[in-house]
Amino acid sequence: MKITGVITLAGMAAALPQSSSRGPTSYSLGEKCPDAVLVVARGSMEPGNVGITVGPMLCSALKTKLADKFDCQGINAPGYPAAIGDNFKEKGSCDTCIEAGVKTFTDVHTKCPKAKLTFMGYSQGAALMHNVIPALPADVKSSIVGGVLFGDTKNQQSSATITGWPKDKFRTYCLEDDGVCHGELQLTGGHFAYTGNGDAQKAIDYLTQIMTGSA
Repeated sequence: MKITGVITLAGMAAALPQSSSRGPTSYSLGEKCPDAVLVVARGSMEPGNVGITVGPMLCSALKTKLADKFDCQGINAPGYPAAIGDNFKEKGSCDTCIEAGVKTFTDVHTKCPKAKLTFMGYSQGAALMHNVIPALPADVKSSIVGGVLFGDTKNQQSSATITGWPKDKFRTYCLEDDGVCHGELQLTGGHFAYTGNGDAQKAIDYLTQIMTGSA
């Protein structure tokens, strides 16, 4: 993959906002099983297990909308470090990262087998979901009702496909001025704009609909 521009993903640590008013940076399932769970894969160098950009905004908004009927679960750092260097691997993330993602979905489904599962991946997290969803056991995959991807580093927007997953069961967002999701992994301001340009709200509305069965 060609790398261009003065600022690339290697500069993401400096470019990330240092704090977030959108909600906690980590979410894990509580003791009681909700009706629906959003599994989140954060972007490179983001802290916690849902990050400080799109992840906490979606988790916080959906908790406000759905209250105890909803919970969020991030893919945790020990298995998925969201390391910069992993972006440049063939799969767009590491093998142990993918294993951590599969384990997270499986653990959530085992604990709450009746819950509707959804997914969100941002930046490297979107590439991770491209690998995790096809690798899930059939019973876990059948519990997923849809998902959303932002700033996909695998540049899948033209075809908008996840292997073995229905095209109409997820949404993908890639801004014209987001250099990360147009095949060059070039870090631009557009990569951080999803929380303010209306796309995150579109994703919240879509996830609410599919979680509540109102779609």
